[in-house]
Amino acid sequence: MSIIMLNSQPYSGGKDIAIMLSAKIGYKNIGEEIYELTARHYNVPINKIKNALYDAPSLFSMMWQKRQKYIIYYHATLLSQLVQDNLIYYGYPGHILVQGISHVLKVYISADITDRARRKSNTEGTSDTYALKELVREDKKHKQLLHIYLNADDTNPAHYDMVLNTSQMTMEDAANYIAESVANKRFQSMTYSTGLVKKLDLTFRIKAAIIHIDANIDVKIEEDNVIINTKVSREKEKEKRAMLIQEILKNFEEIKTCDIVTEVDYFSSLSSSLR
Repeated sequence: MSIIMLNSQPYSGGKDIAIMLSAKIGYKNIGEEIYELTARHYNVPINKIKNALYDAPSLFSMMWQKRQKYIIYYHATLLSQLVQDNLIYYGYPGHILVQGISHVLKVYISADITDRARRKSNTEGTSDTYALKELVREDKKHKQLLHIYLNADDTNPAHYDMVLNTSQMTMEDAANYIAESVANKRFQSMTYSTGLVKKLDLTFRIKAAIIHIDANIDVKIEEDNVIINTKVSREKEKEKRAMLIQEILKNFEEIKTCDIVTEVDYFSSLSSSLR
């Protein structure tokens, strides 16, 4: 009973490998449907979710608060699926969320950029030179966005249990290597590791429920105690903020105890007074 998280460079074969792997070991493949599940559960447009995840910030783009909200919605939906076992996830980098979860096999698929450019040009009917320039631009943009939104570099091999290069092997070989690895008892779920996933799931569901209050709100669970840190612009708002959060948390039966820490953001307060 395991989970496989696949991440890949564009045109390195990650999606094809996920499909082959699913057919080989019988695990359910999830990925694109996470957008639809997120949109349905949180009543937001799919295009807004994708824009938040993939569009670079600019003067005319989505505000940071809204972007952060949609990203949290996506992560909360993904983690709600990961409480199940026997899954293969291929999509927006999710391995960063589950570092340290022992029954999650994290795999990165890469390939030489010239091979990726050739695959891209064959798919899109462009020249190899044009495809190469586009890939260089897209790779740079992706790296910048991951750093801004998740403070992470998903090309770092330290994030993964396995890194496979499809310039050096076939996609079928890659699927076989992953299938053999996930059968190792090291990646079988245990009470402790499944408990960690359930704790992450609850953490992000809580955060998704209250992020409209404070885009930078922080939620942690220590033992069975939920700890929420939030900032207000004025001292007199602290009690009202705590009461608002407490009311929302009544919807979570899993919460046994909760500490809400409210602090005054004096910079925000000063900015408001100068308007």
